[in-house]
Amino acid sequence: MTSYTLAERLNVNVVAAGPLTGAACASPQLSPDAMFPPQGDRRAAQFARKVCASCPVSKEVCLAQNGHLRHGVVAGLTARERRRLRVGGAGR
Repeated sequence: MTSYTLAERLNVNVVAAGPLTGAACASPQLSPDAMFPPQGDRRAAQFARKVCASCPVSKEVCLAQNGHLRHGVVAGLTARERRRLRVGGAGR
Protein backbone atom coordinates (compact mmCIF):
# COMPACT_ATOMS: atom_id res chain seq x y z
CA MET A 1 0.00 0.00 0.00
CA THR A 2 1.44 3.35 -1.04
CA SER A 3 1.42 6.19 1.47
CA TYR A 4 0.75 9.70 0.18
CA THR A 5 0.94 13.05 1.89
CA LEU A 6 -2.08 15.33 1.67
CA ALA A 7 -0.20 17.52 -0.78
CA GLU A 8 0.37 14.53 -3.06
CA ARG A 9 -3.26 13.45 -2.73
CA LEU A 10 -4.38 16.94 -3.77
CA ASN A 11 -1.71 17.06 -6.51
CA VAL A 12 -0.02 20.09 -4.93
CA ASN A 13 3.56 20.87 -5.87
CA VAL A 14 5.01 21.41 -2.39
CA VAL A 15 8.10 23.11 -3.80
CA ALA A 16 5.90 25.79 -5.39
CA ALA A 17 3.21 25.78 -2.68
CA GLY A 18 3.80 29.45 -1.91
CA PRO A 19 1.57 30.60 0.94
CA LEU A 20 0.65 27.01 1.83
CA THR A 21 4.25 26.08 2.60
CA GLY A 22 4.40 24.60 6.08
CA ALA A 23 0.71 23.77 6.27
CA ALA A 24 -0.02 21.47 9.21
CA CYS A 25 -2.15 19.20 7.02
CA ALA A 26 0.78 18.62 4.65
CA SER A 27 2.93 17.10 7.39
CA PRO A 28 4.29 13.70 6.34
CA GLN A 29 3.42 12.43 9.84
CA LEU A 30 -0.29 13.05 9.22
CA SER A 31 -2.39 10.65 7.22
CA PRO A 32 -3.94 12.45 4.23
CA ASP A 33 -7.23 10.83 5.17
CA ALA A 34 -7.19 12.77 8.45
CA MET A 35 -8.43 15.89 6.68
CA PHE A 36 -11.16 13.95 4.87
CA PRO A 37 -13.19 12.39 7.69
CA PRO A 38 -16.14 10.16 6.80
CA GLN A 39 -19.46 11.99 6.74
CA GLY A 40 -21.00 11.98 10.21
CA ASP A 41 -17.76 11.08 12.03
CA ARG A 42 -17.67 13.99 14.47
CA ARG A 43 -14.57 12.75 16.30
CA ALA A 44 -12.55 12.59 13.07
CA ALA A 45 -13.85 16.01 12.00
CA GLN A 46 -12.87 17.47 15.37
CA PHE A 47 -9.35 16.08 14.94
CA ALA A 48 -9.11 17.70 11.50
CA ARG A 49 -10.27 21.01 13.00
CA LYS A 50 -7.50 20.75 15.62
CA VAL A 51 -4.96 20.26 12.85
CA CYS A 52 -6.27 23.42 11.19
CA ALA A 53 -6.18 25.32 14.50
CA SER A 54 -2.49 24.47 14.91
CA CYS A 55 -1.59 25.54 11.37
CA PRO A 56 0.61 28.59 10.72
CA VAL A 57 -1.04 29.22 7.33
CA SER A 58 -3.64 31.99 7.26
CA LYS A 59 -7.15 30.53 7.30
CA GLU A 60 -8.19 33.03 4.62
CA VAL A 61 -5.35 31.92 2.33
CA CYS A 62 -6.14 28.26 2.93
CA LEU A 63 -9.83 28.81 2.22
CA ALA A 64 -9.05 30.79 -0.93
CA GLN A 65 -6.75 28.02 -2.19
CA ASN A 66 -8.79 24.95 -1.15
CA GLY A 67 -12.33 26.12 -0.34
CA HIS A 68 -13.59 24.61 -3.60
CA LEU A 69 -13.00 21.05 -2.36
CA ARG A 70 -16.25 19.10 -2.14
CA HIS A 71 -15.09 17.04 0.85
CA GLY A 72 -12.87 17.41 3.85
CA VAL A 73 -11.97 20.03 6.40
CA VAL A 74 -10.34 23.20 5.04
CA ALA A 75 -9.37 26.17 7.22
CA GLY A 76 -11.25 24.50 10.07
CA LEU A 77 -14.50 24.31 8.10
CA THR A 78 -16.34 21.23 6.87
CA ALA A 79 -17.61 21.04 3.30
CA ARG A 80 -21.13 21.80 4.55
CA GLU A 81 -19.92 24.91 6.41
CA ARG A 82 -18.04 26.10 3.33
CA ARG A 83 -21.16 25.64 1.18
CA ARG A 84 -23.15 27.74 3.67
CA LEU A 85 -20.56 30.51 3.39
CA ARG A 86 -20.84 30.48 -0.40
CA VAL A 87 -24.62 30.69 -0.43
CA GLY A 88 -24.86 33.59 1.94
CA GLY A 89 -24.19 32.75 5.54
CA ALA A 90 -24.54 30.21 8.31
CA GLY A 91 -28.06 31.28 9.22
CA ARG A 92 -29.61 29.65 6.16
